[in-house]
Amino acid sequence: MTAWLRYREGFRVNRKRVRRVMGEHELLVLQRVHRAKRTSQRNKPRAERPHQYWGIDMSVPQKATWEMRVWPLAFGLQGLDANHRKRRW
Repeated sequence: MTAWLRYREGFRVNRKRVRRVMGEHELLVLQRVHRAKRTSQRNKPRAERPHQYWGIDMSVPQKATWEMRVWPLAFGLQGLDANHRKRRW
């Protein structure tokens, strides 16, 4: 409607005002709302002991797992340990 009024009729109009006036007179078409499809979330692996996090799981050709542990040290520092293991399926 705004483009029609500007270019065909030659009026200087504000698109927000045109939309507001059309809404007041119930001339707007309802817009469809497209929502993202949600997938089911998998459970995260549980840590077996404190300060343990599980990371990468590579699927081809053999499953490999990275285990990372973080533990507190003196003076606010943290230690990091990463281990690589191959799983046999």
